[in-house]
Amino acid sequence: MRRVLLLFGALWPPIYMLGFAALVIEATIRNGGDPDNDLLIPFGVVVGVHLGTMLVILAAAIAYVVHAWKNPQLTPDNRTLWVVVLLLGAPVAMPIYWWLYVRPVSPKRERRTPATG
Repeated sequence: MRRVLLLFGALWPPIYMLGFAALVIEATIRNGGDPDNDLLIPFGVVVGVHLGTMLVILAAAIAYVVHAWKNPQLTPDNRTLWVVVLLLGAPVAMPIYWWLYVRPVSPKRERRTPATG
């Protein structure tokens, strides 16, 4: 269940950004260059979804930073790097981190262990 929530936190921001861009572009084309005139979705709903997305990004970024900090697969240097990358570029870094370190592992593929030295 935790992996699914982390995946949702990683995938929702890019999906929302594409949907929001499509909504604004559609309104701009339909209204002759004035997107403020009329949206397909009521403005209050757009604001609510936008604020919800901001909260999802914040919660997911915190969850990913905690996961990266406690991840035994990462060396101390990589751990610090991932924490910084997740804090500065969360919407882009979270799907990448999920794919590399959180996704379920098939029995054929084993997780990499950190190089000690």
